[in-house]
Amino acid sequence: MSRWIHWVGLAAAGWLCSCSGGQGGPDRSLTAQAQSVVDTAAWRALLAEDITNQPLRIRLAGALSAAGRQEEAMGLLKEGLRIDSTSTAFWNLLATLLSATGDTSAALACLRTSLFLDPRQSAPRLELGFLYAALGDPKAEEIARQLLQEEKDEEARLQSWYLLGVFFGNQGLTAKALAAFDSCIVMRYTFLDAHIERGILLFKDRRYKEALGCFRRASALDKSNADAWYWQGECLEAEGEALEAADSYARALALDTTLKAAARGLKRTDKQVRQANELAD
Repeated sequence: MSRWIHWVGLAAAGWLCSCSGGQGGPDRSLTAQAQSVVDTAAWRALLAEDITNQPLRIRLAGALSAAGRQEEAMGLLKEGLRIDSTSTAFWNLLATLLSATGDTSAALACLRTSLFLDPRQSAPRLELGFLYAALGDPKAEEIARQLLQEEKDEEARLQSWYLLGVFFGNQGLTAKALAAFDSCIVMRYTFLDAHIERGILLFKDRRYKEALGCFRRASALDKSNADAWYWQGECLEAEGEALEAADSYARALALDTTLKAAARGLKRTDKQVRQANELAD
C-alpha cells in the first residue's frame, strides 16, 4: 500500500502556485473564475482571448482535472506545449495528470523533459523518484540522496526521506525503510503517512503490537483517516482481539465506504465474535 502518489498532489499545488504571479499564492479571483467556468464551454472563449496566458491555462487544466475531466485537462496542456514547448509548468502538470491516470511511461517522459529544461527543480525530481520507486528502479534512491545533499528546504528534505522509505520498503529492506520513516517523523511528527507506512512494514514483519502503536498514533493525529483505523483492525485481528478489530474495521468503513478490505475484515471478525458468544452460551 504505497502512498508515494500523495506527492503528486503536493507537486501540482506547488506548480499552480508558482504561476500565480509571484504573490506567494494563487490569484483568488482567477481561481474562482476558472472554477466557475469549468462546467461550461466558456473557458474556451476565455482562453481564446489570449492563448499564451500560461497561468490561466494551468488553472483551468487543474480545475478540469479536479472535476474528473482528465482528457480535457491534458488536452489543454498539450495545446499549451504546442505553443510553448519550453514550459516546465506544462510538462510538470501533464506528468502529474498522466501519473494519476496510470500512464507511467508517458509521465516519466514528461518529467525527464521538464528536468532537461531546468534540472534545478526539486518537485519534479521527487515525483520522478516516486515513479522510479514504484517501478523498483534504484534511481529512486539516487534522486533522494542527491536531494538530501543539495536541498535546504524542509518539505523537500522530508519528502526525500519519505521517498527513501517507500523505495526501501518496496525492495523488502525493512530496517532501512523503518530508519527512513523514523527520519521523517523526527523532522515532522505530524507527518501522517510516515506513521502509517512504518506501521505497515512492522505489520508485514509480524510485529503487531509495534505496528498497532504506529496506527494508533496516526489516528490520534487524524481521527478521520480511514487507513489508520483499517490497519488497527488488521493488527488487533492478528492478535486475536476480534471484538476490538471489528470496531476498528467499522470505523474505517464509516469513514470510507469503498474500503473493501475493511468490509471483509468486519465480516470475518463479526463472525468470530458471534462464534465466541455461541461457545460462551
